[in-house]
Amino acid sequence: MGRSDDPFWKEVEDMNDGSMKCKFCGHLFANGTSISRIKWHLSGERGRGVGICGGVPKKVQEAAFLAMNGGNKRHKSIASSSNVNDYAISTCPQEQDNAVLVNLAGDAGRMQVGVQGMEQGDLMAQVTQLRKDNNQILTTINVTTQHYLNIEAENSILRARTMELSHRLDSINEILNYINTSNGIFENDHLIYLNQPIIASPDLFQY
Repeated sequence: MGRSDDPFWKEVEDMNDGSMKCKFCGHLFANGTSISRIKWHLSGERGRGVGICGGVPKKVQEAAFLAMNGGNKRHKSIASSSNVNDYAISTCPQEQDNAVLVNLAGDAGRMQVGVQGMEQGDLMAQVTQLRKDNNQILTTINVTTQHYLNIEAENSILRARTMELSHRLDSINEILNYINTSNGIFENDHLIYLNQPIIASPDLFQY
């Protein structure tokens, strides 16, 4: 298949082995390299999957850039329109569209891979932090549960003592009530009358 009439073919030199060499920087292109890759090389546009020419003249660089970007200017000040149009006028519109679509797809793929890598890293960091927080919560729950069990055990002991003391107090009050009703008590087979009733109180007990 012959080459197109694209004027940028003249910016590369054919080698004996079928490869091509950039006239400005000596960059080698493999046999069968498309004119689009050569123009991206000359345009100075990075991120297109091809090395950037470091020796290309300004007017050639701007012409290649416009050819690959549908005529959209990159800088406010570029070479004269006559010089630029010498390179861009014969560029096939379909070739321009295809090149733009290919490069957009490549950029989108690289962006997607980068975003996925960042998302995976962020997710792993979040998982690690959540596991750490979960362990701290479990530790706090265990300590709180043990503290509650200890308090409950102490409360059980206090409730048992309270019931025992209450029963003792009831028994003493019954005895005192009987004595008060009888108006006296027996001591050495003699009845002793009491001037005041006796009432039991919690102060009678010693813990």
